[in-house]
Amino acid sequence: MKISIIIPSKNEAKRIGYVLESWAKICEGLDYEIIVIDDSEDETPKIIEKFSKKYKNIRQIRGEKKGVGAARNLGLKYSSGEIVIWSDADGGPELLEEDYIKDCKEWINSVIDCFKNENADIIISDHKYYFTGNLIQDIETLRQFNPQSMMGECYRKKVLDNNLISEGVTVGEDVEIYIKALNKARNIVKTSKPKPVFASVRSIKDIYRRYIWYGKDIWVFLKYNKRQTYRITMPVLHTVSVLVVPLVVLNPMYVLPYITVTTIEYVRHKNKFKIAKKSKRLTAWFLIPFLVTFERVIYTVGIILGLKNLFQRCSR
Repeated sequence: MKISIIIPSKNEAKRIGYVLESWAKICEGLDYEIIVIDDSEDETPKIIEKFSKKYKNIRQIRGEKKGVGAARNLGLKYSSGEIVIWSDADGGPELLEEDYIKDCKEWINSVIDCFKNENADIIISDHKYYFTGNLIQDIETLRQFNPQSMMGECYRKKVLDNNLISEGVTVGEDVEIYIKALNKARNIVKTSKPKPVFASVRSIKDIYRRYIWYGKDIWVFLKYNKRQTYRITMPVLHTVSVLVVPLVVLNPMYVLPYITVTTIEYVRHKNKFKIAKKSKRLTAWFLIPFLVTFERVIYTVGIILGLKNLFQRCSR
């Protein structure tokens, strides 16, 4: 049973080497291919080429510079495996840690076991938190991932269309993939082993870049997924709650909206408190609402910039 790991990449010269080396170690002994769809303007293609010489299972395909959604479509077109796994291109030395590789090997073998059931078309996995010791990264790990996940991790290729993702979509494409695959899937099966997870951001600068990009590009995603409008309303409302805080000099009641959204974040992540305590990451857990505030403010700025770009294109 062949596995196709599809990796869209763009200007990841400093990080993609970790990703490729990690996947090669995880899949050692398995029938697999790693397909990198690259739109880079830096040294990334040379690094991919270096790894393709080291590992015959790695293949590079030059992208069409239409964004990550189009890159995923192209990767799917060129894949030959029965199983499809999507991967990001940004990694770090954590991906090569012995414990991480060991846990990933156990996970991917449990994925293969699930697909031995001929009616299994989508595989989901619980998450096992992998903490790196970087405070920003650990906060984001707790925030981004849930111990019990219902999002598809791996797919039988036949439930994925060749033009799976709508043209121009660059954010939220994992949601679109899952929704479309559900229409064709016969059964969803959960793995016996959890998937080790950790956030790819390592600094405030990383978060700023990511959420500006999310905000700018979310409009295209919403064009094809109108039911996902909460992805705009929530960050905007959160940002408004922050903007009215200075008005406490006029009336203390103006702080209540922000206290409310902060409390909501603690409630949303209460199921992670025990995990944080056991892992000695309580500081990271307590700081979740404050990092979320920063993310949503930046995200809202991106939304406004994206809306501005839409108006400019429409007026041409």
